[in-house]
Amino acid sequence: VSKRFADLNRAVPQQEKGVPLTSKAEDINTVVGHIRDLAQSPNASDWHMAILRADAALEDLLRHMGYEGVTLADRLSIMDPHVMPSLDKVWSAHRLRNSIAHDPLQQHSKEIILAALSSYEAAFRELGYIRSQDQTNEPPDEIIRTT
Repeated sequence: VSKRFADLNRAVPQQEKGVPLTSKAEDINTVVGHIRDLAQSPNASDWHMAILRADAALEDLLRHMGYEGVTLADRLSIMDPHVMPSLDKVWSAHRLRNSIAHDPLQQHSKEIILAALSSYEAAFRELGYIRSQDQTNEPPDEIIRTT
């Protein structure tokens, strides 16, 4: 318990909470566009690549924000669920990523892939790197469309 408390004390720089840097936000939007393209593919290996890219983008983003740790799991373990309300869903998406990375021949349904991608998208929104649909008059710009 005391180790986890110590991790929390050094985890989040106060000035970085939810305040994106413009160049990193532009990078994330480019990556998200590529992830959307992969998710729309009829090829299951592209769906897997979308998960791998979304996971890597979230790890880069959290590192850029100052969250400490060697892996994304380290960074997620010190995340405050108030900063990222989708944290539990992101953990599930990250476990799917690990499954894909360690057993790339295992089949996953498109529905599971899309749910995981939606979790990553929610995290990007909650961290302020993708604008929420209620902040704009434009229709929602989701990573994936199920119809």
